[in-house]
Order: sequence, then structure tokens, then C-alpha cells
Amino acid sequence: GMPQVKISGVTPLTPGEIAGMDISEFLPPSPYDGRGAYGELMALADREFTYAPWKNLVKGFFGEDGNATLFMNASAATAMHHAGAGGLAVHTLGVFRACQAEADLYPDIDRQILLAGALFHDIGKMREMRSTAFETTYTPEGNLMGHLTLGVLMLEPYCRKAGLPDPLREHFFHLILSHHGHIEYGAVKPPQSREALALFAADYLDSHMNIMDSDPHRTMRLCQGAGGGTLSSRAHAGDGFGAGIHGSE
Repeated sequence: GMPQVKISGVTPLTPGEIAGMDISEFLPPSPYDGRGAYGELMALADREFTYAPWKNLVKGFFGEDGNATLFMNASAATAMHHAGAGGLAVHTLGVFRACQAEADLYPDIDRQILLAGALFHDIGKMREMRSTAFETTYTPEGNLMGHLTLGVLMLEPYCRKAGLPDPLREHFFHLILSHHGHIEYGAVKPPQSREALALFAADYLDSHMNIMDSDPHRTMRLCQGAGGGTLSSRAHAGDGFGAGIHGSE
């Protein structure tokens, strides 16, 4: 038969006993290595950013007390994609790498602003959501403003301090505010530049690849579904996958 657990009694712990416990020992580990992803991101940023204001922005933001720790431990969502401690850093690394490939493929793209957008595109999630050992929930300001707007508000003083020129700062903020691609999926504006379009595509790709990875039997179900349709015909018939995920992260 199935293994069973019989509970014969429960002893409430005192606050002092709880304070001395590591709750993570009683929870399944996150599948995401946020610390490792953060380290790789910083190494890539150090190599990629040659323009002083971009370098200053990275060092200024992540060098401030608490920002790096919060970033590497944050979840990218409450559900859907990269949900779990470290998910934000892992997703950001995936988007950054995708943007590097896009910049290689399309050399006329402004590589540095695209990669800055990749690094900071979801930074507002550090305030949009709050994670405990048991769950990730939306904060009041997350519900009211969302992570795109929060990201711009968070980055504004760092951009000023880094010496980022106004036209570059405005374009950078556009990348963040438009990276969901469509107004109905949460974008403040649709992408209006090649760099904004490239960031949207990279974010969409990485988030949806993670959804596919989290459901390894999805393709088999599509191929073996009722009606005998091919994978491509069933995928385009509308099983919900192509309909944007950002509104319910």
C-alpha cells in the first residue's frame, strides 16, 4: 500500500524556538540557483558594458545594501514561469543571453542598451512581490502599479547618479515599460524601437521555454490528442499557450 504518516500529537513551538529554526529545512528546495545566476550575470555585465554610465548603473544598483541579495532570492512570478526562490535571477540570465544572441544576429542594434534592458527588465518584481518560505504573493504596490512601472521608479535615482544622459535614460525606460509587447498583456506602450522589440522577444522566449520545461509531457499530449491533428495544427488551434502570460504571473 501507500506509505502513511500517523500524527499522534502536536506541540506548538514558542517564538524563541521558531526563531532558531531554519524553515528551509522543512521545504522542498527551489529548482533555481539564484546565487549562481547572479554571479554569472555580473561577470557578463562586467564584460559587456563599456560605456561608463551603464557600468555605474550596474555597480550603483547592485552595490547598494540588500539589492543583490533580494534579487538573487526573488521569484520571477507567483505561478506560470520561473516561480520559486532564485527564479528572477535565472530568468534574467536567460533573457540576457538571448539578447546577446540577438545583438550578434542584428549588429545594428544598440547592444549595450539592449543588454541593460535585459538586466533590469524585471527589476520591479523585487517590490511587486513578497516571498516567504511558503508562498509568493503580490504587495499592495505590486497590485496597484505592477513591476514595469515599479522598475522605472526604482531605477530613476540610480540612472541620475550614474550619469545616464536623458535621451538614453528615456529609451532605457521605454524598453522596460514595453517589454510585455502588447497593452493587453501589461505593456505601458508597445515596443517602438528595434531594441525594445528584441527585448520583448527575448523575454517571451525565455519565459515560455520555462513553461514548456515545467510540463515535459505537453508535446506528447498535443501529438496524441483527440482528432489526430498534427502538433503544429493543434498548437495553432488555440490551447491557450500562445495567449500571453504576463497578466497572470
